[in-house]
Amino acid sequence: MEKNVGNHNKNSDVLILKGMLNNLKDGLNNFELLLKLQFKILACVMRCERKIKSLKKDNANLRSALKKSRLPKEKSLAVKEKIKYNSEVIAAEKFKIYTYKMFGDAVAFLYIDKYTIKQLYYNVHNYNIKETSGDLSGKSGLREEWECVKLACDNKVPALLHDITMSIRHGDVSLLGKDEPFIIEMKSSSNTNKRVERQKSNLEKLGSFIAKDEAENFRGIPLLIRKNLLTEEESYSQILNECLNDCRSKGMALVEAEKGFYICAVREGNMASMLENIDFDEKKEVFPVFLNQYKNNGEWLPLTPFTLLINDPYDLHDFIEGELTIACFLMLDEYKKIAIELGYELVFVSNDEYCI
Repeated sequence: MEKNVGNHNKNSDVLILKGMLNNLKDGLNNFELLLKLQFKILACVMRCERKIKSLKKDNANLRSALKKSRLPKEKSLAVKEKIKYNSEVIAAEKFKIYTYKMFGDAVAFLYIDKYTIKQLYYNVHNYNIKETSGDLSGKSGLREEWECVKLACDNKVPALLHDITMSIRHGDVSLLGKDEPFIIEMKSSSNTNKRVERQKSNLEKLGSFIAKDEAENFRGIPLLIRKNLLTEEESYSQILNECLNDCRSKGMALVEAEKGFYICAVREGNMASMLENIDFDEKKEVFPVFLNQYKNNGEWLPLTPFTLLINDPYDLHDFIEGELTIACFLMLDEYKKIAIELGYELVFVSNDEYCI
């Protein structure tokens, strides 16, 4: 059967990383592969950083030439076009870094409970997202951090370098022998200052909360308690990947994962035509979720990374490149009916503080 897929280079970093990730998923005790995958991510990120640095330097020189030299109009326009082109390439390289680090997130999600990872994404003193670290290239202490990861893996203890992830914003290295990570903050010097003491205190508070599932005066809350879900979580990842497989052969695919919840995948054609199959009209209250938008805008975090969610390497490649569009549609009227049957009134609120 003919398949609708994009043009693929077998040497594509995304395809290579996804192949390694799938193999690691099948054997979490493959410590050699765990190291190789992290090193590959590290190399990809640093390559992009070097290119960005070079392009920024080039743009700085070009802008300086525009200011200092009275260039002919034609030459000036050419320089401005070059600056614009360089800026577009810089943006593309930054997106590549984001994509590569999502593979690092995938490694984290294989070994660490996703609700714990969420705790590592925010500040300790409030629920604001913690800032990311700077560039890896030239970072002091990176060699020591990598040696720590390597030493742990050599001794059959899975370990993760935090700088190759997007979601883990605390500490430098995690030992992943159990569901809850043991977080290590590496220091190249024995000197202490207020910043070092603050980092140490924050890690202690965070580690205590993760271990005990409760904390006092944590993130601005007098008493914060973490509880297990009372109902078993329902996952539709298999249904999603079956839908993507169907889309690969047909160009478009639509599946109803549960009553009122649809997953749509499109490679060729118009998504609007697919919506006719779910009796879509303006009178019905529908909540659309376009996964490509979340991916493109960097709004995916700290959810299960798309690098792990999508199984097929070619589907993942095409989703990243925009050649595969994935959307979910929640028919809110259906959920309101279910609520009424249970004796409740369901009201949906959509703003910056709530996902829905």
